[in-house]
Amino acid sequence: MKDELRILQDTILVTQQLISTVATQLEELNRERSEQSWVPLEDGAAALGKAFSAAKIRDDIKAGFLRYGRDYIDTSNGSRPCYAVKIAALRKVYGTPPEQRKPS
Repeated sequence: MKDELRILQDTILVTQQLISTVATQLEELNRERSEQSWVPLEDGAAALGKAFSAAKIRDDIKAGFLRYGRDYIDTSNGSRPCYAVKIAALRKVYGTPPEQRKPS
C-alpha cells in the first residue's frame, strides 16, 4: 500500500511539473505570436525597454537600418509617416552587433 501511495504521489508531482512546463511554453508561444503582429511604433519602443524610444526607432528607419515590410510599415495616407513595427523584428535588428547592422 505504501509503494502504491508513493507511486501515486510521484505521478502527481510529475503531472504538476508537466502542466507547469506546458503552461510556460504556451505563454512563450503566445508572446512570440503577439510579437509578430504590427503594433504602433510607441508600443514597439516600450516593449524593447527604457533604452529605446519611438524617436530612436524612427531615426533608424530614416537611416535605413530597418527594412520596410519586414521590420516596419507606414500606415499613413502619405502626408506624414505613421509607423507600425514588429517587436520580434526589432529585437532581431537590435540584437545584432552595431558593426554588423547595415542599411537596407
